[in-house]
Amino acid sequence: MGRHKASGHHQTLKTGHHHFDRKDAVGHGGDHHKGGGWPCGGEGRDRAPDKHAVLVGATVPFNYEPWLYDSKDLSLLAEIADGSIGSSPSSFFETDGLLFFRAYDTEEDNELYLYDPKRELLRIEDINPTGSSYAGQTGFEKLGGSVYFMADDGTHGRELWSYDLASGTASLTADINPEGSSYASNFISVSGKLYFIAYTPELGHELWMYDPGKDAASPVSDINPYGSSLNGLDMEFTELDGSLYFFATTFAPSGVSYIVDIELYRHDTETGLTQQVADINPDGPSFISGYAEMAVFDEKLFFNAFNDATGAELWVYSPGDDSLELIDSIRPGPESANAGRYGFVEMRGEIYFAAHDGEHGLELWAYDLRDESTRLVWDIEPGAEGSLLGIDPTFTEFRGKLYFAARTEEYGYDLFVYDPRKDHVSALDLVEGDADSLVLVLGAMGNQLMVAVTEEVEGGLEWRAAVSHGVPKSAEDFTILEADGEIFAPYGPDAFIF
Repeated sequence: MGRHKASGHHQTLKTGHHHFDRKDAVGHGGDHHKGGGWPCGGEGRDRAPDKHAVLVGATVPFNYEPWLYDSKDLSLLAEIADGSIGSSPSSFFETDGLLFFRAYDTEEDNELYLYDPKRELLRIEDINPTGSSYAGQTGFEKLGGSVYFMADDGTHGRELWSYDLASGTASLTADINPEGSSYASNFISVSGKLYFIAYTPELGHELWMYDPGKDAASPVSDINPYGSSLNGLDMEFTELDGSLYFFATTFAPSGVSYIVDIELYRHDTETGLTQQVADINPDGPSFISGYAEMAVFDEKLFFNAFNDATGAELWVYSPGDDSLELIDSIRPGPESANAGRYGFVEMRGEIYFAAHDGEHGLELWAYDLRDESTRLVWDIEPGAEGSLLGIDPTFTEFRGKLYFAARTEEYGYDLFVYDPRKDHVSALDLVEGDADSLVLVLGAMGNQLMVAVTEEVEGGLEWRAAVSHGVPKSAEDFTILEADGEIFAPYGPDAFIF
């Protein structure tokens, strides 16, 4: 891989190594702004690039700040915290041309930041002037002309807040738990309403709904009268045909204790009815934390669920005829195939995922939406463990091909590609040899594929970000990103492409 040196024409965001604090916002040429909406004037480009990627990383002399890549150049978005500390930005969300995220300042207070790439302007929404607001810690969601999130203003605890896109102001939307914090999370908007998880001492963690027309928040239902139904479950709500699907916990009294069950539920946003879809595992929970990926394809819900007789397998629910099916048991018997553990990607009429059939190890599989059949796509690493055991392959479709990380004895951890036209899997040999180097696919950006690779340095391995020129066929098609001649080390690593 070669080195890609940024020209630095975005470096105006750095404004002479400006230290960003609560009183300032950094704009093109050093414009400052804080709260109360965006300024009307100010220099900047006539238009923003078609695609951006924000990466969190470090280069001399900056430490873990947000960096902006526009398919040509990598530049520092802003030095929010002191260079020796870094702001560790996270929870990126984009809507209406604005990028929302949270970050730490030099005083280690965590606040909400907004970036306008068209005007190259960054500002802070100082929700808690005396400390950290943790705004956006549990995500963001747009509904109507507002963006909703959880924040703490230092008075009401961590509650539901919103940012008005027209006025450019943030405000407390609902104080759900006046006695403390409701920890609002898992936001999703359906049929003009906002649904989320919230906590109250009376109900525990349950499903709530905010109606912006009535400016009122209310619990949808008390699924678990004996405690929280939605606490500690590593899952997201999935919308299909106007209904929300999710796993929920219930307790059934049994003597002096309770029998715990976790099953698939549905909330109909039109009727307001919440009910269990099916008792997938009559002998216990069907949910396994970290394995319950859900995805919608062809108006059906695909997900991984556990049954004592079949283990964790791939299931499909069709709301049209209210049918639930186990999809062709990939691993016969009670041992788990863990199908869909790393998510699903649809390409050319097939759904791709990782699964373990007990013979080939954890490998790449596919489900054909046309004839409803499953198949092992490729036995990349023959043997009981397979090529995908213990890593996240980060399946990514790019220009009609499927790119992912895998491990083999020959290549070690490396970047692989599946070409459905040729029905063939090959390694790009991005990392030389079979060392412990790692590869992650960060995403597709226009005509470029962005990846992260580890490079051996003194004292161990360090991450590097690299981009392809068109459809990559080998390591020669990638260049490592640099900024002002300095090597860029992504943190995480992760990239938010918008």
